[in-house]
Amino acid sequence: MNIFVVIEIIGSILYFSQKIFLSLNKRVGWILGFLGSIAFTIVTLHKGSFSYSILEITSGIIFIFGMFAWKKNNKLQNKITILMSFLTLIGIIIVFFLNLRSPNWILENLMVILFSIGAVFLVLRKPIGWILYILGHLVLIYYGYILGTYYISILQIISLPFAVIGYRNLKNGIIK
Repeated sequence: MNIFVVIEIIGSILYFSQKIFLSLNKRVGWILGFLGSIAFTIVTLHKGSFSYSILEITSGIIFIFGMFAWKKNNKLQNKITILMSFLTLIGIIIVFFLNLRSPNWILENLMVILFSIGAVFLVLRKPIGWILYILGHLVLIYYGYILGTYYISILQIISLPFAVIGYRNLKNGIIK
């Protein structure tokens, strides 16, 4: 078996575990997501998907921040998160233009936008974050298939119910 397929499988397991734990309001989900982002960065760099690699690096940074800000709700953390959001948007714009020659330009950039902004809203404990994740999963199912990263596509399919659970729990105030 190819080493990159093994890394993809490990990353998929880590990301799937992240969705389960975050949907159940467990902080460890952020650490699992960080480790998954490292694995997927390696795989996406190998596959030559620049914007997807940037997404994974950005996600890793957001996940570390999420670990510290997940259950806190003070004004300083909200200001830091807004700054992080602004930096994420700058990163998205840069990727947007650097990626113009990609044959999958629309899919790659849409995926980056949905997951990056979704992660920021999840750190802020806003239900829209889960909605953006659900949409990102749908885009990544197809994009993962195009890339030939089938475990990543499978991960997206099995992660959808947990994103829905996370949305429901956050919307209903179960996650505070």
